Amino acid sequence: MVDKMKQSIPKDYFDSEYPPMPENSSFKTRFAIKFHRLIQVNPKHPNAMEYFKSDVAIFNEKQRHYEQYKYTIHPLSKFNQFYEVWSFLFYGLLLFYKSFDFAFIRISTRYPFEKYVPGLIFGVVLDCIALVNIIFQFFIGYCIHNTGHVELSKTKISLYYLANGHFFCDLLSSIPRVISYRSDKHVFIISLLLTLLKLRRITTFIKLMKPTATYCGIKSDTKIFILGFFLVVTLIMHVMTCLHVGIPRIRLAVAFQVANSSYLSLYMLSLPLYQQYLITFFKSAQYTFLIDVPYLTEHYLPEELIFCLVNYTVGKLLIAVIWIVLLYTFMTQRMLRTKFEEVMTELNDYMVAKQLPADLRTRLVSYYTYKYKRVFFNEVFIRSVLSENLKQEIDLYLCKSLIKQVSIFSQIPARIVKQIVSHLIPEIYLPNDLIIQSGIFGDCMYFIESGTVAVFTPSGREICHLNDGAYFGEISILIKDQKRTASIIAIETTRIFKLRKEDFDNCFNKHEEVYSTILEMARKRMEETKKIEVEFKQFLFEQAFN
Repeated sequence: MVDKMKQSIPKDYFDSEYPPMPENSSFKTRFAIKFHRLIQVNPKHPNAMEYFKSDVAIFNEKQRHYEQYKYTIHPLSKFNQFYEVWSFLFYGLLLFYKSFDFAFIRISTRYPFEKYVPGLIFGVVLDCIALVNIIFQFFIGYCIHNTGHVELSKTKISLYYLANGHFFCDLLSSIPRVISYRSDKHVFIISLLLTLLKLRRITTFIKLMKPTATYCGIKSDTKIFILGFFLVVTLIMHVMTCLHVGIPRIRLAVAFQVANSSYLSLYMLSLPLYQQYLITFFKSAQYTFLIDVPYLTEHYLPEELIFCLVNYTVGKLLIAVIWIVLLYTFMTQRMLRTKFEEVMTELNDYMVAKQLPADLRTRLVSYYTYKYKRVFFNEVFIRSVLSENLKQEIDLYLCKSLIKQVSIFSQIPARIVKQIVSHLIPEIYLPNDLIIQSGIFGDCMYFIESGTVAVFTPSGREICHLNDGAYFGEISILIKDQKRTASIIAIETTRIFKLRKEDFDNCFNKHEEVYSTILEMARKRMEETKKIEVEFKQFLFEQAFN
């Protein structure tokens, strides 16, 4: 039965390249297949696993896409990843330019086109690209987060695009303004106001920040949040600046002259564009952040006063959001550190309640500080939800420096090393901690990841120091009925890994060469320790009687 089930599963289920490339196919066929692979679901897309839980589900989606919606672009495709980055940059450029165009480029039907030719040409090019982009929107599917479904039907995609209002805003704001050349003033004003419909894409611009940042390799949510907030604030300030000029210019377009009570004077209109923009930017900042700029003219016209009130309200909201962002950033960075401080407070209360001596309190604080590096995390809970394979991979990564340093690990297969690492037990010893006591039976050996320990004979003679990558304690688990031949004391804060005898036997017994090497080293160490011990005892005896 199992064999039949295996035979019924197509081989392509486990082939990421679908549809398969036919042998001896023409250039046109190869190009079409490669293009479709580009627009189908990408298993490596950051959101792919949110909608498709397995390779089989991804294969079925590719099959459904190719057979039913061949010319629809999948929202989780590699092509759409590129397109989202491009859209983020394009919409950002459109939002900045369209608001600038509304205020500064074409201020009246009587202004000749020759005055700002580069700006007009650039605007026409952007409008043409925007019109092409509208067509693209009818061919890109969308994800329904609540149901976990990906919609690829062109009919539903079109209805979705029309219903959310983006289509009409995109179309009307992309009509080239050259059509208003020497037109009626009402046509000019309408075409001017239609330009502002592009601001509807601010929400799209914000939504595309995260996928763009992810594609660029920015994975930190805090960094994405701060970067996105900076861009949004810059965009809001730019829009407010342009509206401060654009609204008075509507009156100019109607009356063909500047109102006497308007702050938009003939002198200001005669200045270069960058100076006009800077002056208006400071005016926008004046109302947004409630600062006093003495040389700026006050407002008297009703439309200018109304917009100043709007600008003031936006500024208040913006300042509130800035404080929230700063608080969020500060709390995010300090969250783990705050947890550590809470744990240390509990530890201090415990030590006070138990009336522990001062030196022991100092050692406990040093232990916690070294273990958690002032950042607390619930390691027990984190590991409890992981599979055994993930635990092994994490252990292997955490012990990679130890594996490189310990010479015996290089002599055994990677599979056995992975098995050994899964049995290692991490321990931390503070300076002067006794790790091994000589003269007792042992049931484990130790590997030093970092730190230094001193080796002493039973009578107290220091033999040597061991540091990163060294191991000890192997004598009593290799030689039957052999007690510990030396005492080991930590000289500095030392992180070691303990391997029990039964785990050692299971891992090393099948590798006679490695086992023999360790055994030979153990016997050599034992003989050297005995020799040093005898010599030291003789020295003490002679010193006592002389």
